[in-house]
Amino acid sequence: MLAPEVRFEGWDVLDWVRLLSLFEGSPTPSAGLFVLHDGSSIRKLLHARVGRLDPGGEPWGKPLDALAQQHGADWVVAFHLGALEELMDRLGARLRREDDLLDQAWKGLEVIREMAAEGAIGAWPLRLQGVPMPSLAVVRRGIDALCPPGKVLTVGLFERGELWTTLTISRNERGIDRILGPEQLRGSVGLLSGDFRRDYWHLLRVIEQQVGAVHVGLFTEVKTLRRLIAEGRPGSWARATLVRDLILTPMPPTMALPLGLDAARGLSRSLGVTLGRLQIDRRFAEAIATVRTPEKRGTLWEALRQLVRKLSGGPPAP
Repeated sequence: MLAPEVRFEGWDVLDWVRLLSLFEGSPTPSAGLFVLHDGSSIRKLLHARVGRLDPGGEPWGKPLDALAQQHGADWVVAFHLGALEELMDRLGARLRREDDLLDQAWKGLEVIREMAAEGAIGAWPLRLQGVPMPSLAVVRRGIDALCPPGKVLTVGLFERGELWTTLTISRNERGIDRILGPEQLRGSVGLLSGDFRRDYWHLLRVIEQQVGAVHVGLFTEVKTLRRLIAEGRPGSWARATLVRDLILTPMPPTMALPLGLDAARGLSRSLGVTLGRLQIDRRFAEAIATVRTPEKRGTLWEALRQLVRKLSGGPPAP
C-alpha cells in the first residue's frame, strides 16, 4: 500500500545489508521445486538450490509430495504449460489505472486461486487450504489498525550498545509515503548507555521529533530478534516482552491481541507437556502396584519384564 510519491531516505549499503540479513532463513534454507508440465509429461524442473534438473521424460501425474521427496525439495509449485501467460492475461484484464499496490496484489491472488481451482497451478504443501480469503476491506482495516494515516511504525535494533539499524515507515492518507533508515537518526540519538532498555527511549523521542507520532514501536537487540524468528515456539514473543528482552511501545490493541494469543499458546503447550508427564507417572505407579513379586531368584529381571508389559498394555508375564 505505497503512495505514488513514496520516498526512501537514510539508507546506505551497510544498512540495507543489515536489514535484509534479518530475513535470511536458517543455515539450511528451504529449497523449492518449480515444475512445468503439459498435462502428460514434465517439461522442465527447476530446483531452487541445485538449479535446473533434467526431467528425463518423466510422466506427469505423480503426487507433488512424492515429487518433492524424490528431488529433495521442501515445497513444490507446478504450472501447466501456458499457465503463466494466462495468469498475466487475466490479471491485465482486471487491473485499473487507479489501483494501488494492494489492489494489484489482491487481484493477482484472486487469479491464482481461480487457476489453482482449475488445475492449471498446483502447490504443496497447502497449509492454508480451506481457509477463506478475507475481503479487501478487512485487509485495509487491518493495515489502518497497524499504522493509521498520519502515524509512524518503527523498529529499532541495537547491538553491543550501539544503534545497529532502524526501519521507520510513515503513512499518509494515500499510503506509505516514507521509508526511512538509520542514517539521519544516528547523529541525533546522542551517546548511548549500552543498555537498549534505556537507550530505546532516546531513539523513540528522535523519531517522533523528526518523522511523526509513533503508533507502534518495536525495540530489541539483534540477537534477540534473530532468536525469536528462528525459534517459532509458542509463547516465545510474549515471554520476551514480559522480561523486557523485547519492548513494544506504544502498544495498541492490535499488538496486544497477538501477544495475548501467543502467551495462551505457550501456556497451552506447557500444560500439555505437564499433563502428559502426569499421565505417564500415573500409569507407571499403577503398573508398579500390580506387578507380582516373583518367588524365584532373578526377581529384578522378572519384575522389569512385568512392568514393561503393564506399561505397553500387554498381558502379564507368565
